[in-house]
Amino acid sequence: MIFLLLQKRMFGSYYWEHIASELRSQAKLASRGAALFNELSAQRIEEDRRQEEQTVSKITRSLKRIKEQQSKLNLKDTKAATALEESNEHFEGSTNKNSRSISKL
Repeated sequence: MIFLLLQKRMFGSYYWEHIASELRSQAKLASRGAALFNELSAQRIEEDRRQEEQTVSKITRSLKRIKEQQSKLNLKDTKAATALEESNEHFEGSTNKNSRSISKL
């Protein structure tokens, strides 16, 4: 019975009310702090994602530009190779005519 009276006196004191309200306020602040931390983390993650997308798009544009340049160079090389083959064929054709005319003599 003495123990119950002691508990009643202790839990009914102003000091206990002060401790209890302090604990409640700390719990609220901790909860709010966690929410703010999560919010900041989400913002940082979103910012990193945007930066990554920008980097990927820059790389993609750069690769596309390089591919276009390479295809233009390959097209020019193909035209030059075709022209070279045609000139070789023309040269071979004229030497064949000369060799035929020489053999007739």
